[in-house]
Amino acid sequence: MVATPGRLKDMMERKAVSFRSLQCMVLDEADEMLKQGFKEEVEKVFRAVMEEAPKKPQVLLFSATLPAWVRAISDSYQANSMTVDMVGSRTDSVPKTIRHIFLEVKRG
Repeated sequence: MVATPGRLKDMMERKAVSFRSLQCMVLDEADEMLKQGFKEEVEKVFRAVMEEAPKKPQVLLFSATLPAWVRAISDSYQANSMTVDMVGSRTDSVPKTIRHIFLEVKRG
C-alpha cells in the first residue's frame, strides 16, 4: 500500500481500506502531517495497521526532509530501521542533487 497519512486516515474512517493482507506500507509526507500538529492522527494510522495486519508489515516512510523529531517517530514504528538521508543535519533543506524548475502556465 502506498498512501499519504491524511488520505489513509480518511479511508480508514470511511471503512474503505483493510490491512488484513498488508505486507508493505509506504507513507509519503508523514513529516508534513506531523509538522502541522497531526501526530495523533499519524499514530492512529500506525496503530490500526499494526493491530489489523496478520504479520507486522514492512513500513517505509518517505520525506524530502528528515529532522531529528521525524527520525525519532520513524524509529519508534520501524524495526531495524535504515535511513537514507540526502540532506544531512540541515533543517528543511533540499539536497543539491535536486533541481527545481518553475514554469509559468497561462490560461489559453
